[in-house]
Amino acid sequence: MKTLTNAGLVKLTLCVSLAAALAACGGGGGGNTAVPSSTGGGSTPAQGTQLTGKAIDGYLSGATVCFDNGAGACDPTLATTTTDAAGSYSLPYSGNIIGKKLLVVVTPSTKDLSRSNYTFPASFALTGVVTDPTTQTNITPISTMIESMMESGMSQQAATQAVAKLLGEPANLSVDYIASGDPTATNFAMQIVNAIGTFASSGQASAATVRALMQAMVVNSTLTPTQAQVAAQAQTPVYVPANASQVLTSPTYSLDGYLYDWVNGPKNGTNQQAPVESVRQITNSVLSSVQQEFVNGAWSTPALNKYNQMIGAYELKGDASGFTPYVSLEQYNALPVSGLGPTLTGTDPNTSIPFTYEYRAVDLSNQSISTAVSPNGESLFPLWTSPTITSTNFAAGTKAYAGLLSYSTERVVIPVWQPICATPTVASGVTCGGAPAVMDGSQVVEVSSPTATKYTSVQQAVGLTLLAPGGGSYFQLLVNGTVQQVQPNAPGTPDTVVNADIGSWTTYSRNSNVIVVTFNATELAALQSAAASQQQAQVDPQTVPVLNGASTVVALVNNNLMVGWLFPTTYTDRSVQFSSALPQSLLDAVNAAAAAFWSSTGS
Repeated sequence: MKTLTNAGLVKLTLCVSLAAALAACGGGGGGNTAVPSSTGGGSTPAQGTQLTGKAIDGYLSGATVCFDNGAGACDPTLATTTTDAAGSYSLPYSGNIIGKKLLVVVTPSTKDLSRSNYTFPASFALTGVVTDPTTQTNITPISTMIESMMESGMSQQAATQAVAKLLGEPANLSVDYIASGDPTATNFAMQIVNAIGTFASSGQASAATVRALMQAMVVNSTLTPTQAQVAAQAQTPVYVPANASQVLTSPTYSLDGYLYDWVNGPKNGTNQQAPVESVRQITNSVLSSVQQEFVNGAWSTPALNKYNQMIGAYELKGDASGFTPYVSLEQYNALPVSGLGPTLTGTDPNTSIPFTYEYRAVDLSNQSISTAVSPNGESLFPLWTSPTITSTNFAAGTKAYAGLLSYSTERVVIPVWQPICATPTVASGVTCGGAPAVMDGSQVVEVSSPTATKYTSVQQAVGLTLLAPGGGSYFQLLVNGTVQQVQPNAPGTPDTVVNADIGSWTTYSRNSNVIVVTFNATELAALQSAAASQQQAQVDPQTVPVLNGASTVVALVNNNLMVGWLFPTTYTDRSVQFSSALPQSLLDAVNAAAAAFWSSTGS
């Protein structure tokens, strides 16, 4: 979809490419070996609670089961055990172990009950994550692949979906495909284990090797990756569980982007801009996020919504019965949380949709600074593809955290954008620049169709020219189920068709007053190319989530037609956070990238 620029307005780039997002997520590194730090029965503290499950390729007898020490080996301070003749284990524990990583250490002496007279050619560890200690936690090659993708920076939901795509059927961390008689999963798991043996060296497949191999399989959609593909994953950062509730008792800092001043810029016609960070902290069991601007050589708190083009939203309720009242950005960003350890949980107070906030620690030593540039964020130019950013590395010893926010149910979010003029008002159904708008209380809300009609069904959108506020893109939903891009003309003159086929539309299954637009591959490629370009400086902000896996929607909200997004459960709001301040190297690189960009564009 084409973006229309506003004369005299700052060049705005809100861009992300799927390839850049994947590169930012990364893979595994390190050289840890998969050898338990204690052998035999291991230590057995006086603990009354038992974690149970099975170790599976086929059922594995004589394998060591333990908690990971954070370095790919058994934690000597916690219990270890050995699987019995049926591949079952019982591991004593105390405290909260949700999110804990488990190891099943396989050696040539381990017996696979599905492979008679088979000897494993190398020692290695299968891995998994405890999600519910009250149910069986099975450790398998499939759980190993999911856990490896989580260590690449994916949320658990996104990692599970990525593995399911390669498997060709639903996957989960604790599936027992032997008991369910699933030949597809059984064969899939066997191929994974065989590949581990192929990549082993001197009778050992280290934790780093297994992790990189799993990631190479998923990233390249093959169970037979090349050595070069595995080596590429081995160079990327490793994201390991961190205690979110502990870390977030103090502020963390992440880069929002190099942003435009939406409050003062339209008033005086200048392109005021600055680096902006988000400061997160848990206070009174609420995870909040506030912005700070870097102006005149120092960080300070800006005026409300100074750097936010999206200032609020309407959200579909969790039961899909209708939309919430207008939710300000402050309400949208405040999340009540509970739980300890690497995974926080809560329920969105506006929609009643449960969410998880996973937290990982990562060593960014000598990694590209682009790793810390959020693929979900806004920016005046494409930071993540800037040569200045991609060619600059963090210093050795740079530590960070990744925050991964995901929801258990699909979400429909209709953004409310900040009108681009000095004093926004609504007169005769329009606001700044003639954009259709209504008042919701004291809030100016730009909508996607003329306000003279009070719509009663989203199906009335079919055949209309719809505006996607925030970027100025126009499109039409056709009766035959296709979508075309158009350029409006003067009243009485038919709109000009720019692209007769950019995708298709269907009515949303959970709410009949929501239409879901799916862009075709050609249109997505065009959007992605435009978003990553260093030769232009404005991309429709509506496309930012779409390039990360969301879909565009048209919805009936308060008798108006509005455009927004459908976020699948695999969509992850990801941020790289630092515990004391943004590294100076990151700030310097962002400022240098901005100077280089504006110089190259003659601005």
